[in-house]
Order: sequence, then C-alpha cells, then structure tokens
Amino acid sequence: MRKYSITYNVEMIAYCLMPNHYHFLVRQAPSGSIQRFVQTVFNAYSQAVNKELNHSGTLFQGRAKSIHIQTVSAKLTVKPEEWEFSDYREWISELSVTHLGPFAALRDCYFDGGKGYQDFVEAYREEKDRESLLELTAE
Repeated sequence: MRKYSITYNVEMIAYCLMPNHYHFLVRQAPSGSIQRFVQTVFNAYSQAVNKELNHSGTLFQGRAKSIHIQTVSAKLTVKPEEWEFSDYREWISELSVTHLGPFAALRDCYFDGGKGYQDFVEAYREEKDRESLLELTAE
C-alpha cells in the first residue's frame, strides 16, 4: 500500500481491516487517483494470494465503494487497541508515526498527542454506551 500510495499520490490516513470488509481513510493529492490506487493494490494482492494458493480469479466480490461512515462499532473487541488489523495503536502511540505524515501533526495539535486521541476515542465510546443503555431502558 505504501508503494502504490506514492505511485498514485494518495495519503493513507487510517485503516481498519474487518472480517468481511475494510475501511481506508485516504486523501488524494490534486494529481492523484484513489480509484487507481485501490484498483492496483487489490489487483496486486489478488495476484499474490492466487500465486500462493495456486488459484486464479477474483478474491473480492463487487467493486470498491466510497461510503460516508457516521459511526463504527463492530464490537469485535472490548477496546479498539486490541484489534490488531488497524492502525489505531499507531494513532495512540507517542512515537513518531511515519504513515500518518502531516496527520500526526494534526493529531498532536487537536488531541495533544496519542494519549489525547485515545482519551477522545474512549470518551466517545462511553457516550455511545450511555446512549445505548438509555435506548434499552426506554423500550
């Protein structure tokens, strides 16, 4: 992904791989192409898997879609840092996160670093949990 993000002038901001789909938060430079980036990444991935498994054909059903996401809560783990297939642990790290590029500076500015971002996410989760409890008691 890093290789093709450079080729197609796309910045990878965040990602999360789920059991049956994925989330990528990317930004396209004026001369970039998210469409070509995604197409090339998944074509290369499919070729590698097919070669490894001595298989042929597509691995993915349908076309990639751009969907506006309001909330994400799959409840696959108790805490988001337990999910190993995302870059959340990099976002909450106090270490320099190379793939975040300029977004690490924004994280540090808006959230006062990784711990601040983690506190923000935890407060959001607690608020959503309270809302869910209120909905259950209202029923």
